[in-house]
Amino acid sequence: MTAASGTRFTLTDSEGNHTELTAASTSLDDVVAAINASDGGVRAVKVAAGTDAGTGEKLYRLQLTATETGAASAFSFHAGTAAEVDAGTATDLLAAPGAATVTAAADSSVRLWAGTAAEQTVTSSSSTFTDLLPGVDVTVAKASADPVTVTVGDDADARAATVKGLVDAVSAILSRIAAQTKVTIGADGSTSGATLAGESVARSARQALLDATTYPVDGTSLATIGIEITRYGEITFDAEKLGAAMAEDPDGTTSLFSQVAARVQDAAESLSDKYDGMLTTSIQSRETTAKRLDDQIAGWDLRLDQRRARLTAQFTAMEVQLARLDSQQQWLTGQLAALTPQQRTN
Repeated sequence: MTAASGTRFTLTDSEGNHTELTAASTSLDDVVAAINASDGGVRAVKVAAGTDAGTGEKLYRLQLTATETGAASAFSFHAGTAAEVDAGTATDLLAAPGAATVTAAADSSVRLWAGTAAEQTVTSSSSTFTDLLPGVDVTVAKASADPVTVTVGDDADARAATVKGLVDAVSAILSRIAAQTKVTIGADGSTSGATLAGESVARSARQALLDATTYPVDGTSLATIGIEITRYGEITFDAEKLGAAMAEDPDGTTSLFSQVAARVQDAAESLSDKYDGMLTTSIQSRETTAKRLDDQIAGWDLRLDQRRARLTAQFTAMEVQLARLDSQQQWLTGQLAALTPQQRTN
């Protein structure tokens, strides 16, 4: 659609609520800006529509799209005020010559038990049907008249991947801590440490994550679900043990892992919370210490500059005095040289 002759427009939603807007001019750019600046639930964009055969001028069309999906997001667009829309005197721009509705607002729907006495239609404002089955959300991809069967079952691979992902993430952090706190002993007996060698905070962080991931839950060893710690302090995961545990007690195994995941999350938050996490407060403390040392160094620099200035002034004064004494000595030497031998004797 092209811009209307006026600059007052009204967007009306599916419930009849009006949103008036005023464009700076009738140009499509100003109309697009006015629509996008409004709170009418509609987004506008100017789209290229070829070239005028007579003038060679580029042509554009105005495309309007609701910001939400579903039948409730339907809208109308009129040239004129809200009062004119209610009075029926405003121009319906969506029905104007050259305008077209590409996609009408509608809800997604699925038919359950189609063709039977129990047939039921379920609708959703989006393509996702929340809790279509207890605890199961279903997302439709396209319309189809053919029956579709949805089967819900355990995904052992996905479950194992989730546990492995947690173990791998914690192991990566522990490996990074180990590398940063490593102490190396040379052939000559000398020692050299990594950046965080000897840092108690790093050791505490490592222990907290290790305990959260491997410590028993209510007396149950995590080895029963495949999470174990080696004698070298490394965490390993055995997918077969997890599968056997899920087959024997799926609810208990799920609860066990959920508690482990919650512990890891709590440990991570206690370490990295942006306000009072252990690592956060340690960094802030070191930054405070570094700033204090910088201030002390700056203070010492100032005092040293002042001391140097005083010593320089004293040395300069001494040089001036010595120069005067030297001058007096030279004068006395000249006076003595000018005396006759008799005067010297007397």
